[in-house]
Amino acid sequence: VSPFLCSPFLLILAYLYFGGAITGGARGLGNSFRQQQDFKRHLQTATINPRDADAHVQLGLIYNQRRQTDKALLHFTKAVEIDKNEPDGNYELGKIARHKGELQEALNYFSVVVGQNDKYALSEIWREIGATYWNAKMFSEARNALETFVERRPYDSEGLYYLGKVLQAQGEPEKAREMFSQAIESAKSSPNYRKREVLNWSKLAAMLTK
Repeated sequence: VSPFLCSPFLLILAYLYFGGAITGGARGLGNSFRQQQDFKRHLQTATINPRDADAHVQLGLIYNQRRQTDKALLHFTKAVEIDKNEPDGNYELGKIARHKGELQEALNYFSVVVGQNDKYALSEIWREIGATYWNAKMFSEARNALETFVERRPYDSEGLYYLGKVLQAQGEPEKAREMFSQAIESAKSSPNYRKREVLNWSKLAAMLTK
């Protein structure tokens, strides 16, 4: 048997490798268990007190994470029925409406949120409004919203990409290319836990800089 196989250095490496894998797996199981417990708790709250808007919002967010959009929509709608000014419910309903192409409805939901807090979700409300106006081909309104967002969040790849698209549509190719380049650089410098999230916007921006 090679002496190297018994060396303390190899044993330490093995511990770090397998220990890290086990720890990562345990953390994943812990998160899954915690999410399940949260789900049961919010479901119980909504059952005991069906007028609890926050419980319905939390259930909607959990269903969203599970990609069960119909069930998420049901709970977000219930939350807004209970409290028409509930910001989280309106925000999530706005995003769902935008992805379904119901643009005016999306803007109606977003306006409720902005009316209460124009910095909601670290100002991401403005990125959503800008993207909605972009989808509606209302480029001036989209630009105003996205410039507000990018001024506050200058390293957000998605916001930079959408602003670039708007500038491109308004006949400003140089400024648009600058936004696309910034979106790519921002994605490269993003922390590891966000790499997958921003990769799509980086790829789309790269296609438009060629």
